[in-house]
Amino acid sequence: MLYFIHLASGMLLILLGVTIHHKHKYHWIAGYSTMTEEERKNFDVKGFARLMRTVFAISGTTMIICSSLLVRYHFINTSLLVSFVSVLGAVLFLSYRSDAFDRRKVSS
Repeated sequence: MLYFIHLASGMLLILLGVTIHHKHKYHWIAGYSTMTEEERKNFDVKGFARLMRTVFAISGTTMIICSSLLVRYHFINTSLLVSFVSVLGAVLFLSYRSDAFDRRKVSS
């Protein structure tokens, strides 16, 4: 059962990243809807969406492959840790890199 949960969660992450980037669902990015028009002009949302797609794809693939193998060989606690670290790492990396897409801070 845990194998299918890891598989579904990984696929959901990959699908989320691809949808945000290719279907232009920028309003799914936290804080984007609350930005003023001036802030949106100074934020490279396409570049950030591309980064989200890549990071979520790596995180989802890691979750699918590593966690599923660990579950298969009965390392349940380690598989849960890998899943948690994969998602947490993706979120922390995106929050760390989000300033790089603000054109005002880059040009200063």
